[in-house]
Amino acid sequence: MLAMIAAVSGNAFAQSATYQVRLEQMHCGGCSGRVKQALTAVDGVQEVKTDLEKRIATISYDASKTSGDKLLSLLKTTTKFTEAYAYNPDEVIERKAIFRAGQIRCGGCASKIKKSIGEVAGVQNVDVDVDKKLVTIQYDANKVSKKEIVDDFKKAGYFVTAGYTNDIVKYASYTVETAKGRAAQDAIAKLNEVKGILDVNINPENGYTAISYNTRVIADDSALAKAIETAGYKAQTN
Repeated sequence: MLAMIAAVSGNAFAQSATYQVRLEQMHCGGCSGRVKQALTAVDGVQEVKTDLEKRIATISYDASKTSGDKLLSLLKTTTKFTEAYAYNPDEVIERKAIFRAGQIRCGGCASKIKKSIGEVAGVQNVDVDVDKKLVTIQYDANKVSKKEIVDDFKKAGYFVTAGYTNDIVKYASYTVETAKGRAAQDAIAKLNEVKGILDVNINPENGYTAISYNTRVIADDSALAKAIETAGYKAQTN
């Protein structure tokens, strides 16, 4: 999608434009860095933003110096992203995300999650493993984001963290009294900085704190509680 706006810079006229490219091969931060490096080296490119969930690059540039077609050709011929193409907002971008919902207790919880999350626009399928407390969701990233799905879980009463299918990652939940109310977001940010913690979610109403962590870094729940205390919070086991 190409949009042009006339802009004045000094005594010269520059044509500001935006071009979006789909890069399904862009899987990680390293890939994103290579895309930015290749594009920002082009005369006229002003800014490059990447979205790893949709796997798109949004390029702001001076249309008097380059064009969207030229930038697309550059990516296809000089980088590993040979399958790059112009972004289409109507395309179905299929993604899968796994969440750990520690508050799942029974089949009733599973039914509630399937109904509430299944009704979200863009969600294609919801599968709940009650025993493992894992929820696997297939969705269209052009209609809904992973972050928005996490927010929809909250509306349904579930504070989820990232879920994994390996044995390296474990999960724990605590009550952190000092993480209630407005302090919740600050606590999430601080705990996410702790080495070994993979994801944190907190219910600001009661301090319920859900955590996914790497057991190769943090051995067990006892070590996790100590890591939380080192970050300045006292965790009470639920």
